[in-house]
Amino acid sequence: MTIYRTMKMADDVLKIVKKELNKKKRYYLEFYENGREHGYAITDFNIKIVFSENRNSDDVVVYYAESNKFSMQGNIPDEEVYKDKKFFQNIEDAAKYIIKYLN
Repeated sequence: MTIYRTMKMADDVLKIVKKELNKKKRYYLEFYENGREHGYAITDFNIKIVFSENRNSDDVVVYYAESNKFSMQGNIPDEEVYKDKKFFQNIEDAAKYIIKYLN
């Protein structure tokens, strides 16, 4: 059960991503929350990718960059990362993008 209704989309993306991640690598999973966006952050030591339902649409929004481009308090990306965000209209495309980025 999700905490927020807006976590439903992130939960669905995460289910797909977890099945396809490189099992030889170690990933860290954390919650992501920024105002009305609630989702997950996945870190692979040097890189971080954050995904949630976009606050202004029904799209999945994905933020990604080197880990040091995110605040340690809440996984909030810096302005540069916000500018490079990606939008996906369905969870499968978002999950494929995340998997490709992490693997």
